[in-house]
Amino acid sequence: MFKFILSLSVLPFVLFLNLTAVPSGEPVAAKDTIIENKTSQESTNTVSTLKEKLHSNLTEQDVIDQFGQPDQKMKDDMYGLPTFRYDFKQDEHYALDADYQLVDMEALKNNQLEAIIYFDFDHNKNIRSAALYYVNDEEKIEEYRIFADGTEKKLVIE
Repeated sequence: MFKFILSLSVLPFVLFLNLTAVPSGEPVAAKDTIIENKTSQESTNTVSTLKEKLHSNLTEQDVIDQFGQPDQKMKDDMYGLPTFRYDFKQDEHYALDADYQLVDMEALKNNQLEAIIYFDFDHNKNIRSAALYYVNDEEKIEEYRIFADGTEKKLVIE
């Protein structure tokens, strides 16, 4: 019991010593510091998170519940079925000016957009496919697509 009380009384003092600021002008040891490209890592995390949320059994309402209202609602050109577009912006001023389905590759390359997702639905408001567009580690635009039957495909576009 005495060791436990002693441990609890010493712990705040140790934490205080570890959190004490270094006076300016003195060098700081960086042996435990990991330097990483935050934007690349954050993009990778965002894309991974988005991929985890894409499932073949989503309904229109499931998509809205997970992602909110789409940035654009439209009908697909081939069948006239509903399509939702979601833009994951890095530039808050980005806006797509087109009324048609367009993968804005320039916005992805220029880091205005981190990712774009298109959800295509059938007549019963079930997902037909979901396509995620993003810039991969090799700085190429990649499409990750999942279909209603659970099939997944990856395609490097550009």
